[in-house]
Amino acid sequence: MKLSTKIFLPIILISALLILLVGCFGIPSPGYTPGTGTITGIIAAPCGNTSGEPISENSDSPEFWCSYCLEDWYLQEGVKVILTSGEEEIATVFTNELGEYIFTDVPPGKNYVITAYHPDNNIPLVKDVALELIEGGSFDAKTTDLVSTSLGLVVDYVVYFAGWDPEDISLDEVIAAKPDFDGFPKFGKLIIEVRRVLENCEDVNTDDKLLYALYEAAGEISKLDIGGAPGFTPEPEPEPEYGPGPDYVPTTVYYDLTMAVLPEGGGTTDPGIGTHTYSAGTVVTLTATVALGYNFVNWTGDASGTSPNTSVTMDADKSVTAHFRTEEDLCADNAAPIINYITLTTATVGEEYLGQVNATDDDGTITKYELISGPDGMVIDENSGALSGWTPDCDDICEYSQVAQGQNGLLNECLPIYVEVKVTDNCDESDQETFAITVSSTNEAPDITSLPGDTAEANTLYTYIIVATDTDCWDDITYSLEDGPTGMTLTGDTISWIPDCTQIGNHSVTVRATDDHPESTDQTFTITVSSTGVLASLVINTIAGVGHARTISVDDVTTSPITIDVFSGENSITFTPTLVPPYPCSTIRYGYKASGDDNYGPWYEIANGEESLELSLDQYNSHQHPDPNIIEIDDAQTGYITIEIYRGRQLME
Repeated sequence: MKLSTKIFLPIILISALLILLVGCFGIPSPGYTPGTGTITGIIAAPCGNTSGEPISENSDSPEFWCSYCLEDWYLQEGVKVILTSGEEEIATVFTNELGEYIFTDVPPGKNYVITAYHPDNNIPLVKDVALELIEGGSFDAKTTDLVSTSLGLVVDYVVYFAGWDPEDISLDEVIAAKPDFDGFPKFGKLIIEVRRVLENCEDVNTDDKLLYALYEAAGEISKLDIGGAPGFTPEPEPEPEYGPGPDYVPTTVYYDLTMAVLPEGGGTTDPGIGTHTYSAGTVVTLTATVALGYNFVNWTGDASGTSPNTSVTMDADKSVTAHFRTEEDLCADNAAPIINYITLTTATVGEEYLGQVNATDDDGTITKYELISGPDGMVIDENSGALSGWTPDCDDICEYSQVAQGQNGLLNECLPIYVEVKVTDNCDESDQETFAITVSSTNEAPDITSLPGDTAEANTLYTYIIVATDTDCWDDITYSLEDGPTGMTLTGDTISWIPDCTQIGNHSVTVRATDDHPESTDQTFTITVSSTGVLASLVINTIAGVGHARTISVDDVTTSPITIDVFSGENSITFTPTLVPPYPCSTIRYGYKASGDDNYGPWYEIANGEESLELSLDQYNSHQHPDPNIIEIDDAQTGYITIEIYRGRQLME
C-alpha cells in the first residue's frame, strides 16, 4: 500500500513497515484521469485464476511479503474486487489481465477495505486497505499480500464486532510501535493463520483458528477488549514462538531435525544423534551404520523403510529414529518368508517371458531368490526375484487355464511349463513354491511373400506359384482365387492361365492365403496381356516361266519401301513371311496394285506365317521404270510395309 503524506514519514524509517502496508510490486500507471479520488492496486493470490508467471519473492518488495509462502502467488485476471467503507459497499470492479484494478470518483476517507473474490465459489481471495484518501488524491495499494489481507480482516472485524467507524480506527501506533511482526506475536500469529487458510483455498470467514487469531490481533490493534463475534467462543491455545527475539529479522525459515537410535550402541546415524537445523525445503539424506554384532531393522518417526539409506524433506520440524537389533534378537522370533505368487503365469510363443516372484517376510529382509527348476534359458535375479531369459517355442504350447500340477504333469493332454522358486531371509528361513505357466501360440495372419509376374502373352501359358508364411505354430495355409479373368485357375498353390486373343489388355487378380484360425491375407495385382509376334523378315522368290528365277531375302523389314526389280522372264513372285514367335493374334495380309491404279486389288491373307502368297506378274509387263507396281504388307503390329516392284529396269542376267 502507498501511505498518505500524513502517516508516510514516520513509517518510512522502519523497513518492516513495508511488510504491513505495501504490496509486493509496484504497477505501471493504468493510464486514468483522477476524479474525486482514485484507489488502484494489483490482486495476487495463491488460488484462483492465473494470468502470468508466479510473483517472485526475489523482487524489490519486502522479503516477508508473503511471510514464508509455501505456495506460489499469481496475478489474478478477471476477478471481482469490491471497495467497502465500514459496512457500506462503495463500488465493484474487475481486474485486467495483469491483475490491476482501479476505483474512481471515491470520496475522501480512511481505512477503505479492498476485497477480491474467488471466481468459482465467491469467497474472499485476499484483502487490502487504503489507509487514507485525501480530496482529489490517489492511493496505490500496490500488490496484495498476507500482511495487507490481515490488516483488511482486522479493520472489518473492528467495524463489525466493536462497532467502530472506519474513521475512528488508527493503525499509526501499531505500525510505529510494532514494526517487527515476528516479534509481535498476536499480529504475527494472524499472518501465519491467514497464510495457511489462503494457501489451502479455504474461507477466511469460517476458519476457527484464524478467527481466534483475528480476535487477538484486533484486540491488540484497537487497544480494546473487543470480545468474540456473536455466537463465537474461541478456545485459548498456547502462544506460538515467533523467532528468537524482537530484534531478529530472519531471511530464511529453519526447521529442526532430531535424530535418535534404539537401542543405544546398536549403531550410528548420519546426521548424528541429536538436533540439527536446516533451511525450509532442504532434502536431508539419512544413513544408518550398524555396530559390530547388530543389524539394521528400520526407520520410524518422520522416516520409514528397511533400507539403511533414506531421506526427509524439511518442511516442518522432524524426528527420526533408527532401530537396530542383534543377530540373535533379529532371528529369535523370525517367521519364514512367504512366496505369494509370480506376476505372470502365461507366456506367448516367440516372446521373452518376464515375470516377478512376489514374496513377503515378517521384517522385510528377504536376502536371496533362487530358481530351483524351470524351462531352458530361464534365469532369476537373486536380489529382486525377476524372472527372464526364456522365450517359449511351439513345443511349449499348452493353451489352457493354469491349474495345479496333476497326474503325470498333464493338463488336458498338454504339458504346462512348471517353475519352482525359493526365497530365503537373513535368518536362513525359506519358502519354496511351484507355479504352472501356460504357453499360447500367436494368432497372426499369413504373410504372402511371393511376387507374381505382371505380363502375359496371348495364347501362351502364364503361371504363378504363391508362397506364404505364418508365424503361428502348426498352421496349414490354403489358397483361393478371389478374383481373376475368364479361364484362370488355381490348383493348390499354383495359378495357371492361357489368355486368348480377345483378352489382350489389363486384368486384375486377387489371391487369398488363409490359416487354420482362420486369419487371411489378400494379394491383388494386375496382369497385362499382349501379342508380340511381329514380322521379322521376308523371303521373296521370283519364278521364271522361261529363264531366270531368284530368291531375295529381306532381313530388315523396318525400312520402307523395299525395292524389287523383276527380270525378264520372271512371270510370278511369292512372299513368305518369317515371324517372331509367339505368332500375333491377327493375320498378315498382302495387297497390290499397278502404279496407275487408284485402289488396291483384293487383299490376300496368310495366317500365322504358315503359308506364302504367289502373285502373277504377267499383268505388270507394260509397267516400266519409274512406275512401280506396289505391294503393301500389314502385320497388325508394326503397320504397313511397302514393297515397290519394278519391271524392265534391268536386263535378265
